[in-house]
Amino acid sequence: MEKNNRGCYDCFEDYLKKFEVSIRRALYQTPLSEREDLKQELHIKIFEKTRNIDFREEAPSFWSVLEKMC
Repeated sequence: MEKNNRGCYDCFEDYLKKFEVSIRRALYQTPLSEREDLKQELHIKIFEKTRNIDFREEAPSFWSVLEKMC
């Protein structure tokens, strides 16, 4: 892990905590023997989808998006 990416990984951990309740709730619908594997797969998928997000960057405003389109 690169030193300058450490902030992104810290943000990912916080982001993952937000999904923890939903993940736990969804896992009750799976057989007990498969829960841990599915939980790991869900964490990996969330990481893959969020690793390119710069959590420190502010969301663009409506007007800035509109300016880029014109």
